[in-house]
Amino acid sequence: MFLLSAKTMQVFQKRSSSRNKYNNLLEEIGEYMKYKELPNRLKDKIFRYVDFKFQKHIFREEDVLNNLSSVLKQDILLQRCQRMVEKVDFFRDLPTSVMLRIVTKLRSEIFLPSDVIVLAGYAGHAMYFIYMGTVAVYTGNGKEICHLEDGSHFGEIALVINEPRVATVIAVKECELFKLSRRDFQEAIEPFPELNKKIRRLAMARLENTLQMMSDNKESMQTMPEVKDEKKVRIESDAEDDEDEY
Repeated sequence: MFLLSAKTMQVFQKRSSSRNKYNNLLEEIGEYMKYKELPNRLKDKIFRYVDFKFQKHIFREEDVLNNLSSVLKQDILLQRCQRMVEKVDFFRDLPTSVMLRIVTKLRSEIFLPSDVIVLAGYAGHAMYFIYMGTVAVYTGNGKEICHLEDGSHFGEIALVINEPRVATVIAVKECELFKLSRRDFQEAIEPFPELNKKIRRLAMARLENTLQMMSDNKESMQTMPEVKDEKKVRIESDAEDDEDEY
């Protein structure tokens, strides 16, 4: 009985500590925004980002993972991401060793509603997996194609073909995406040249099918909501190019 009570107390203390860290973070961010005299609209967006990212719990994932064995870390990554990766035509039936090399390259990113994730007409250097959330896909002319949700993906053509993106993708809800850059992908499959050729052939076919679908459905597509801050879109797109230039 005493042992059970002690364990319960430990769990409570850990949760309390996490809440305290979260509240302290909010207070620190609030003071920073006040000092910088940020507008209320931006303050609200920052708080929503923090709330979604930490879900009211603060921990350093790197510190947690560093205390685990390499095998356990790989198991965690595969558990979170393998199903998403396997849904991509390019990656089906890959050997486990190749799948693991790809999964370990994924990087988590968070987007809030109305954030532009990729922009049509700009060079693409990464693909995205939707771990949580909803995004809308639009043509370069601003016509809505579809919504994508948990477990979906987009932008895979950019992994092997250096062409401007043919669609714009905007977050509809808060999203956690996993990003795979072209550089990281090429490093992962470098030891498998035949696989690289196969994926490139599939990518070309996928690009042709996408362009054909957009052409066939252009009359029935909805219009993309107006982007209020064009400068923001340009900065985000440029940031993507700078970070993932290959």
